[in-house]
Amino acid sequence: MANVLIISALQVFPPVSGGNYRTAMIAEGLAAYGHSIRVHSLIGRKQDMIRGKPRGTAKISERVTESVQRPKGLWLEAMLSYKRNRPPFWATKALNNPSTHLKSDAEWADTIIFDFPFSFCDIAKPHQLTILNTHNIEANIFNVLADQQKNTSIKVSEQEIHAINNVNLVCCSSFEELTYFSAAAKNQRFIIVPNCVDRSRFQDLSIQRERVRYQIGLHAQTRALLFPASRYAPNQEGFDFLSNFAERNFALLDNLDLTLVVTGSVTKKALNAGRLIATGPVPEIEPYFRAADWGLNPIFKGSGTSIKVAEMIAAELPLLTTTVGSRGFDLTNREDAIFFDRETFAETLKILPITHLSLSKMTSQAAFKNARYFDPNLAVESLHHAIDHSFRVIRS
Repeated sequence: MANVLIISALQVFPPVSGGNYRTAMIAEGLAAYGHSIRVHSLIGRKQDMIRGKPRGTAKISERVTESVQRPKGLWLEAMLSYKRNRPPFWATKALNNPSTHLKSDAEWADTIIFDFPFSFCDIAKPHQLTILNTHNIEANIFNVLADQQKNTSIKVSEQEIHAINNVNLVCCSSFEELTYFSAAAKNQRFIIVPNCVDRSRFQDLSIQRERVRYQIGLHAQTRALLFPASRYAPNQEGFDFLSNFAERNFALLDNLDLTLVVTGSVTKKALNAGRLIATGPVPEIEPYFRAADWGLNPIFKGSGTSIKVAEMIAAELPLLTTTVGSRGFDLTNREDAIFFDRETFAETLKILPITHLSLSKMTSQAAFKNARYFDPNLAVESLHHAIDHSFRVIRS
């Protein structure tokens, strides 16, 4: 089996966001096939960086380790970029001047996976298999910002295409990405590795339901619609939509006894605005899925499959989503999910199913039709075969 290096801008383990979960799933899935995995991450988590924790290596599992570098200056640069909604060009800049430690990891590797185009650098040797792991069409993400960001979107697109054209294989998260990128790089080889969720994360959480609801201020009878969201431009747009909606439609939400719950770093701190509750960053999101009655995905722009939707299905939450939010999943409106858009959200809330039989049918159908998103080994199988084939060719 091969030695696989994953180069990441941000610390991956323990996963706390959609991007983390995708990268962690790939690392652990490949390890399950017998590959040895090293993750090389440029900066660590906020709390570790603030208290000056030094560079270190953690053993994640028998075949997975992660080295986190934690240079304070780079972290400050990254935080400034993050606050300004700028792409992580800081990572590309840092990787173009690789550290001794990164060079050593690269020498060890048979395969190098660049996590996101911003982590691509010219460090591989000719005999090494190079792979780009995409999470989205990044140019589209930054295209959702104000018009003055158009130049940023163009620069991101150029970097994406440069990375795609300079690796041996591109690993996409959805058919939409594959179609988009293959049109721009006709001679490249693409595979799809869908975002995948371990359903065991959401088992045995029922005991936490009442405790979590009490902690965040949900009264016993209200139906909670959960939107898990990191600080990411499409999520911010979705939160702004919900915030404005809750303010304008308090009477409707009160009459229906519905509360919109947003959890994650899309808000910096907790807030309670009546029928809109935001928790701010939380150490783990799973208990909030059990505290909710519906999964809500108000995403209007973006690409790739949404890990939060897979998590909602895995947690057996009935799903209320936009068409964009359902991208990549096999879902039918009014059968295994309820679809809405900006104009129809209020009317859609009025007709949400409430009987146990209807809700149970929706969740079971959604899980059955999208079972491929709950088997990590199956998800990474094509990537494993590509790596294994390259390793055998090099060794023969």
